[in-house]
Amino acid sequence: MLMSPLALATVAALFVLGSPSLLAHGGVYRGPGTSEVPRVGGAGRPGTPRPTGPITPGQIPMPVEIHDQSWFVWWEYNKSPYFYRDRLVAGEAVSQGERKGRSVRFVLAAGYVEQTLVPLFIKILKRGSSNRELLTSSLIALARLRPKEDAIPTIARYLKRNQEYAETAALALGISGNKAALPILLTLAANKRAAGKWVRGTRVNYRTRSFALFGLGIWCRQTDDSYSRAKALVVVLRILQKEAKSRERHLRQDTEVAALHALRLIVSGSEGTSGDVLRRDSIGFLLDYIRDRKKADLLRSHAVSALGLALGRHADPTGKAKALLLKVLADDSESKWVHQSAVISLGFMGKEKDRNLLEQLDIYVREGKDSHARNLARIAMARIASDEARTLLLQRFLVGREDWDALALAMLDAERRKRPGLDQVDKTIGDALLTGSRMSGSTRTGSALSIAIGIQAYRPSIDSVAAAFDDKAITIYNAYVAESLGLLQAVSSQKKIKKLAERSLRHPGVFSKAILALGQLGTPDVGSYLGKLLRTRRYTVEKASVALALGYVGGVREADLLIRVVKNRNQEDLVRGFAAVALGIMGEPTKLPWYHHFLEGVNYVARTSTLTDGGKGVLEIL
Repeated sequence: MLMSPLALATVAALFVLGSPSLLAHGGVYRGPGTSEVPRVGGAGRPGTPRPTGPITPGQIPMPVEIHDQSWFVWWEYNKSPYFYRDRLVAGEAVSQGERKGRSVRFVLAAGYVEQTLVPLFIKILKRGSSNRELLTSSLIALARLRPKEDAIPTIARYLKRNQEYAETAALALGISGNKAALPILLTLAANKRAAGKWVRGTRVNYRTRSFALFGLGIWCRQTDDSYSRAKALVVVLRILQKEAKSRERHLRQDTEVAALHALRLIVSGSEGTSGDVLRRDSIGFLLDYIRDRKKADLLRSHAVSALGLALGRHADPTGKAKALLLKVLADDSESKWVHQSAVISLGFMGKEKDRNLLEQLDIYVREGKDSHARNLARIAMARIASDEARTLLLQRFLVGREDWDALALAMLDAERRKRPGLDQVDKTIGDALLTGSRMSGSTRTGSALSIAIGIQAYRPSIDSVAAAFDDKAITIYNAYVAESLGLLQAVSSQKKIKKLAERSLRHPGVFSKAILALGQLGTPDVGSYLGKLLRTRRYTVEKASVALALGYVGGVREADLLIRVVKNRNQEDLVRGFAAVALGIMGEPTKLPWYHHFLEGVNYVARTSTLTDGGKGVLEIL
């Protein structure tokens, strides 16, 4: 998920590529997995730490310092807007595999998608298969193609299958954005007896219900239909409201967290008078929810992050939301999860001229109790992107040249350039990052500085970043430097990046970044180069990595090749599954991938098993 590569061929994303659970739900593990899913009452089985035993062939040893607070992990969850930067600027999607400027991926024509890809996946799903990877990947891929109404029954039939198929189908219904999917999602989310028409038994399993809520949220995020959003909000609030007579006594925390995410997706992006009404009702509810200290810290942390995403830069006329979040942040008795979510929300809410908010965030950076929340406070300052924030972040970086300060500075400049009349790269910031990069090489800090330079797109740094790149070093640090060269569109580095790709075929975490860096360069031969690799490589892990990469850089010719792979029953299950994922990526018509709205502003540290669980959570699905 680019998040993707963009999106999602991530450090950790392909860490478990040899594992049977890799393609659960057609997804890929994104996070580091070094700490447990919170053991919360009624939240289902707890997660387990990443195995420390022998590494499966094809896995890449990860740096020992990768953990939830590492910049690597934050980057994997937040990279899609930068990898899809050209596509966001270009406007309308181009067709038949042609690009406008340099873009990370080709966009297949609507006719090709409707006449070739949609029938392919419908046929696979109707026929069924013992290939779990292929079926779960096909469910998500079909949904990404935004099929017509007649495809919805084909997806919905998998709600009656085993648990993995059921929750994948529930999410796919939401991704599809089809009107015919809404009644099913509302029934599943409400856990009505009528749900027995769609699922086994008379009640909906809590995991299926959680994924239906995620699906309901993403469905609403794609529509301008205020009436449908209002209907969805009623269902979500009924699940969450404390005093509702119909409230369930033993509501799973997974389900409640999913409902909070659905709520912020329903409200965010809603416009006009109806949007204001939805926002007012939701914000009032969330404020009361957050004030209730009887609620579990995990739940309140997700309510805090939902508040910021739902409110955004919209007016907070009473100032109650900001005041509550600042109060929460100043309270050392609050959990680290709540502090992390509070700074995330304040970054999305903060306005350029709000000096008081900036001062409070800066105080937290210096004195806050939680180290990860201090890092996220730097990112929040960057989102506000004021002159004062620039001065504070720049001063801090010049003194310490730390990872998070570099990323925040680059992000601040990227945010500023979204404003009218501010389209020039900030040379002072660029030169500061360049100087730090020259001193760091392809180390942990050096790779962070390289990514920061890529975020800012400061092209005068290309030679310096290229000098830090070693095509012989099969390390994740070096892979991030290659990723930066892709973001910088450093065409002169193409040969060196290809060498790294060829040397790292058995190391998918490095290989995927090298291949996606090539895709960012926009050179015309990347698709054919990958196609040749897919036809000639012997090992499953290699072919699966290449198939996925083709989704981000291939055109019609490469799509035809992936279709042949999907249809080939003699091909390995995992490779066919990744080929299906790639076709879904190629055919998705939106500027940003569907999962961007889930990842944006999420507190990925406050985990439940349906959010992130070694490939089985919604945040890990391609």
